[in-house]
Amino acid sequence: MRWQAHIELEDASGAKFSTEFLFAAGNATPTAAAPPPAPAANKEGPPAHRAEVAPTAIAPTPPPAATLARSADDFTLRSAHGPVSLHDFRGKWVLLYFGYTYCPDVCPTALGVIAQALAKLSPEERTRVQPIFISVDPARDTPERLRDYTAFFDPAMIGLTGSADDIAALARRYRIYYQAQPADANGRYSVDHSATTLLLDTAGTLQERLPHSTTANELAHALQQRLAASR
Repeated sequence: MRWQAHIELEDASGAKFSTEFLFAAGNATPTAAAPPPAPAANKEGPPAHRAEVAPTAIAPTPPPAATLARSADDFTLRSAHGPVSLHDFRGKWVLLYFGYTYCPDVCPTALGVIAQALAKLSPEERTRVQPIFISVDPARDTPERLRDYTAFFDPAMIGLTGSADDIAALARRYRIYYQAQPADANGRYSVDHSATTLLLDTAGTLQERLPHSTTANELAHALQQRLAASR
């Protein structure tokens, strides 16, 4: 059984923020899942991955209030085409989502909503928004796999990965929580993670956390408002 909860939190300074948690009960571990239907050349999707070693559980802890990701701090991770930095997208609004390609349902749903919302924008508006998918499963999600996975949703979406330490540090900065579960007998494992879409402004500053329940229409409307206000 899997379920999720939207939780409101408050730090030592009194600043409030929210996040979504996903929970799982029982011993069953989801099998590796392919994205939505692939192009004809790859209809069956990627094969299940067999892990050689069970992953280490990671649960980033919240940073002090002074280091919250409302600053325009930069980061650099790896894509299939080389290093990508947040500052590469100065002047654009950025949609940031943390997940993993073997996620059975939550990530495909969230990325599908992002793709649908972007399709509702005008061509001019669309050029001013950059969607980015950051893997919380660097052991399995190679840059090439992330490239192919994100292409199923939107050709402009960029998939990024890095070292386990890099991902953990970035997740702490953005208050994203994730934890790898023990592998099953076949080496498959799932990763429980926050299900929040982050909206960063043209300077790279976090402006809004959108819950998993956000619809494509709501996301498109939020983007259009932000875009109109920042002309």
